[in-house]
Amino acid sequence: MAAQVQKDMSGILFPERNKKNEKGPDVTGRGTIGGVEYRVAGWKREGSGGGKFYSLSLEHGDQKSAKGSDELTGVLFPEKDKRNDKAPDLTGKVTVGGTVYRIAAWKKSGQNGAFYSLAFELPRDAADSKPTAKPAPTPDDDDMF
Repeated sequence: MAAQVQKDMSGILFPERNKKNEKGPDVTGRGTIGGVEYRVAGWKREGSGGGKFYSLSLEHGDQKSAKGSDELTGVLFPEKDKRNDKAPDLTGKVTVGGTVYRIAAWKKSGQNGAFYSLAFELPRDAADSKPTAKPAPTPDDDDMF
């Protein structure tokens, strides 16, 4: 069977069912931004006000997020004002190649359980220009929000 090609400006996250340790990611998957495919990992976090979110890290080859930098990082928050069934369940942002992208995630069910379908887009004020992202410089259903 041929490998599935990821559509640009989209991605997917699956619950990490075989976490090797407590510090390992809770969700993993991939996303394609500007024609470049990234490995995406997310950790469940709780903010100081008690709100839950995913802290995201992206990787492409040996390029990874660096401590103290926003590059190749992001966040996903539960959507508080979901207006209809087609609205995303989670929204947030990721920074790739110095550009901040909006990220939206929809919880879906498949043969192997729940997952998140992802969509990336430029902020509305930058949507006139085509995405040109470049690589950065050198569980079960109840466990998901």
